[in-house]
Amino acid sequence: MPKVKFHKTENYFFGLSEISGKNKDLEEIDIELNSASSEQPIFKEIFIDEDADLEKLGIGFENLDQLKEIFENIGRILQDPSQVFKYLKNLDSALGQRAQELGLELKNNKPEYLICGAGNFVAGPWPENYQPLRKGKILHHELLKRENEAGLNLQGVPVFRGFVIHEEANKAVGDGNIFTEDEQVGRLILHGKYTHRLFFEIIREAEKAGDLKLEIDGRSLSQKQLLNAMISTWGTSSNHQASSWSLLIDFLRESEDRFDYSSEFSIRSSGLNPHDYCFSSRSPLVLKSLLTCFGHEEIPHLSSYLLDSHYKQIAQMVGKIKENSGSRLDEVPDQLIYTSCIDAITTGREFLPSEIKSDFDFLAQNKDNKYVEFAPNFDKNISRKREGTEGEIGKYESIGDYIRKKQTSSEPKSPITVTDFESVIGNSKVFNPSRVDMTYENSNKKSR
Repeated sequence: MPKVKFHKTENYFFGLSEISGKNKDLEEIDIELNSASSEQPIFKEIFIDEDADLEKLGIGFENLDQLKEIFENIGRILQDPSQVFKYLKNLDSALGQRAQELGLELKNNKPEYLICGAGNFVAGPWPENYQPLRKGKILHHELLKRENEAGLNLQGVPVFRGFVIHEEANKAVGDGNIFTEDEQVGRLILHGKYTHRLFFEIIREAEKAGDLKLEIDGRSLSQKQLLNAMISTWGTSSNHQASSWSLLIDFLRESEDRFDYSSEFSIRSSGLNPHDYCFSSRSPLVLKSLLTCFGHEEIPHLSSYLLDSHYKQIAQMVGKIKENSGSRLDEVPDQLIYTSCIDAITTGREFLPSEIKSDFDFLAQNKDNKYVEFAPNFDKNISRKREGTEGEIGKYESIGDYIRKKQTSSEPKSPITVTDFESVIGNSKVFNPSRVDMTYENSNKKSR
């Protein structure tokens, strides 16, 4: 049972005027990472989308219960933090070995304290004198190798930027692509760049271990076929109706259902109460929280890698705020601005960023010319990262050094041997790989 120190905001609206030089008071609590599994099924019913064609997968109304059982078993694994850690250990080992070969020091570190987010913890700021890592994208390359072996992301990892038309999103995913995220857009810093790719790594390892069977009438489903089944079906779960994709790996309601919706104040106060947190990784926010806040013992290399990436993403936000504030924040520690950034993202109206003051302009989508069109028949906001660059292995001198180099884009580049694609999505709740699910989610004004 880990004992954690955490910060919980008392304010609900943030701007630069609220940031002061005072340290935040910390509370302490014992946390049990319990499974969220219950006697209630995740999928009460499952339906094939009226526009879907699953006959090529051998899936029809006569064996739909078998698909429901597959989805149910995947969901049960994701609901249990110990199972999530178990099936990421192989990746963690490979990541540690590759880091050692390259001379990259992935320290077994953890946040000094946590920040209470809406339904889950977020890692607190970097420690004093922290030196961000130059990791050479070794996690991306290790995952891409494994995905290619499973028949996924053979063209690289798609990039979704801004609003993505759901039909085109479905096509990208249905063609065997798993996307990543641009954490500089909206609340996606809470979601995580690699989250969806890690979901499918968990599924692959559970199947290899014999703990998960992906079979319909004795025939094994490939990962690409599983993707198609997830975006071509939808189901009901308790009081919710959504695509199978969302019910399995994009589902925030296990946490949100614990919120008290009787008033605006009660929504926020209950949502930021760690005693009510649900540790089910069916939510991408919870998965990132588990890996960065609690993974330092079970999966030390992967946890350290993702935590370093998280620090650098927030550092970019801090850099943008300081750049636009003149000298007003010169005497304010970066760690305090970091905490205020997370507070701002997690405490807007019903946890949406729409009410956050304009000082936090990092929430605006910032397009650049690093991305090119993914394929001519895809939506214009689906693209891929240009090939040919890879970061160095080593360390930055400091957080400030990282911010300066990121802002000037003057870092030296070296060629890579693997096609390097990354993925971006804008306002992520406009993307759900299902027409039915998108309509449902928008009607409830949810945000990932």
